[in-house]
Amino acid sequence: GVLPEGKEIAVPTSLMDIFSTLVHLAGETVPQDRVIDGRNLMPLLQGLVQHSEHEFMFHYCGIFLHAVRWYEKESVNVWKAHYVSPIFQPERSGACYAIKYCPCSGEG
Repeated sequence: GVLPEGKEIAVPTSLMDIFSTLVHLAGETVPQDRVIDGRNLMPLLQGLVQHSEHEFMFHYCGIFLHAVRWYEKESVNVWKAHYVSPIFQPERSGACYAIKYCPCSGEG
């Protein structure tokens, strides 16, 4: 398919959606013998829909849940809960500033 030039998507998506999207682009269907959490992103990328099919999006850092986002179906409401909110000041943040890499992503 062809995507509109300069298209920006302002809603969160998930890396797990890449598999389902690539399977769709290859003209195949995702396996039916297991749960596949990813969704085909093409309707969103083509502008046919305004929101991801995911009602909930969870943000983890390693094994720790940091935040969750809930988009109410058939509504414009978006609810968010942040369980961990970083302080974006290097001296007090405890974040990745001093070690040059994010432990969530691995070593460099």
